[in-house]
Amino acid sequence: MRAELKIFIAGSKALKSQRTLIRDVASNLATDYERKNRKVNLSVYSFENFGLTFDKNGQQSNYDEFIRSHADLVIFVFENKAGGITLDEFNVAYQTYDRKKRPQICVLSKKSSVRNSDLDALRAKVSTLNQYYNEYEDDTELERLVEKLLRDSMDAMLDKTARKSFYKSIAMICAVALAVMLALIFPRSSGSGVSPQPLDQPQAPAPAPQAVVTNQPVPQTKENAPAEAVAPQPKPAVHAAPQQSQADPAASVPEISAPKPVSYENVSIRFSVPDMDIRLTRCNASGTSAYVDFTMTNNSGKDVQGLSLASEMMAGYENYVTVVYDDQGNIYKPGGGISSVKIADDTFVPSLSARPFALPTGIPVKFRVRLVNVDESVSEIKLLKMNFRGLDEGTTYGVSLLEIRDIPISR
Repeated sequence: MRAELKIFIAGSKALKSQRTLIRDVASNLATDYERKNRKVNLSVYSFENFGLTFDKNGQQSNYDEFIRSHADLVIFVFENKAGGITLDEFNVAYQTYDRKKRPQICVLSKKSSVRNSDLDALRAKVSTLNQYYNEYEDDTELERLVEKLLRDSMDAMLDKTARKSFYKSIAMICAVALAVMLALIFPRSSGSGVSPQPLDQPQAPAPAPQAVVTNQPVPQTKENAPAEAVAPQPKPAVHAAPQQSQADPAASVPEISAPKPVSYENVSIRFSVPDMDIRLTRCNASGTSAYVDFTMTNNSGKDVQGLSLASEMMAGYENYVTVVYDDQGNIYKPGGGISSVKIADDTFVPSLSARPFALPTGIPVKFRVRLVNVDESVSEIKLLKMNFRGLDEGTTYGVSLLEIRDIPISR
């Protein structure tokens, strides 16, 4: 069972470098924990993840609802002053934590010689909930504080998930033990007409079969003839190995079939971004894992920097999601069935949308999507969808969608 930690970054929209720093720290920690087999789905959100689509109540209502219903940790970043909108978001988090004991709240404020009454009041509120308030001198200290905060939060979430898994296992063991005890105490009737005996009474021996007395002579057969009337039968010869049939000399040799070759000529590839060449190289399975390999070549004539994989949909682009469907009706999502995405020599955790990568012009870049818990009956990937950000200049935040359909699996 994987732990899951959803983080919302609140603060002035002008503090972009601080948000980027927090995302980078989260990305590095997610990779480090994944490498150590400590399974945490770490997702980082801010106002940038909600797009610019119209909402009759304003986008702020979406931010507030995410804090109330989805966030596990809200990080508030301030620099010398606190804006009214951010203070409202703090009040939403404060009231939600007071009722539900979640989300955790952390306030990070840059040190200043000038006191701010709003920040002082906010510090007092945080202390009443025993939450976190820290001041930082520069980006180096901010990075250190964020790393410690996220490590503590991830470790706590792992412990919580492990306890849930343990209690669930204990409940299952108790249920099985109870079922066994009930079966022993109240055994079922075998259907042969014999009633079960009480546990405190010895079982009565079965009556001996009675001979049937008849005046009719019994005809002799091979089974009841005198011993001297039955000729002894020769025993069959025992051979170390079975004899091959003359009609088919190769009948006793098992046929070992090589993996069936697959053709990708019916594969359909669609990408919402022009000047990007996608080539599927193979799709194979080993055990319960499957791997989809393809290359992406940037033919736009200029390098593309700061791309990222996205696992969560964005308002206005609900169809732009990262997901896989197979021919048996199974669905694989980031952090679950989609275990990882390898780009070149770097492995990415798809549940973390902020991890950046680059596409240099004219150079094929290798991608490998790893799926887990793939049943042996699955023979084809019907649809693979991947959501990228920072690639399409014509959309909000550069969101783009890659779709690959009808991919046969080689086993």
